[in-house]
Amino acid sequence: YTLKNEQMQEFEILIPALKNHVDFTKLKFEKALKTYWNFFHPRFPMLHRPTFNSTDSPILLLLSMIVIGSKLFMCVDNITCPDDKKLVQPKSLSDTISEPLRWLLFASPFFQPPVEVWIIQSLLMLEFYEKNCSSRKFHERAHLHHGTTIQLLRRSPTLGGAPTKDTHNEETDNWYKWIEIESMKRATFMCFYMDAIDAICLGHQMFIYSHQIQMTMPVEDSVWESNFNQFNRNFKNAERPRQFL
Repeated sequence: YTLKNEQMQEFEILIPALKNHVDFTKLKFEKALKTYWNFFHPRFPMLHRPTFNSTDSPILLLLSMIVIGSKLFMCVDNITCPDDKKLVQPKSLSDTISEPLRWLLFASPFFQPPVEVWIIQSLLMLEFYEKNCSSRKFHERAHLHHGTTIQLLRRSPTLGGAPTKDTHNEETDNWYKWIEIESMKRATFMCFYMDAIDAICLGHQMFIYSHQIQMTMPVEDSVWESNFNQFNRNFKNAERPRQFL
């Protein structure tokens, strides 16, 4: 979960308000990433942990993870947050990053169909924070832009919008291609989950209906958390994913 000094400088260039924030240090940002993996990832495992490398990941994806991780400092005890790295104003840090982050994602050259999976992952993390962890202002903003994320997904292979259908074989030897496809599938299911929760709890209109999801369920977490050496064994021993419907 280490970050480079160059990445910290890039954070400051993208979000100038971070410069004077009390929690803008490399140690605290790294702690926020660690908190993300320890607490958010087990519940919403969209990212592939064995191949994730914080030093060469998209900078906006890292910021989205830090938004979630810093917020979670308010939910865990001092055993997991030693005083030497503990954030002083975790919610303030998350708000400082999240306010411009949506516009930075929209302005990214990768924000176009067919969209790269890290853009969808970043948008979903940001939306989760805005709707569930921040103010009414951010909650309303997330609801306004929820449909944008779904429209990007509709133009991806997962919801049948790509020019060519994905003919991926579950037995493929191309491990990294499999990770990319499985990542997009998991992001799509998280988007459907958030859409359904909004409809159930808040009375919002649904944007994705179950009959529109023509995918298999994600693989078992034991397979998803496997490194390259463990993958073939765990994949063979796991139950094959069933169709969503």
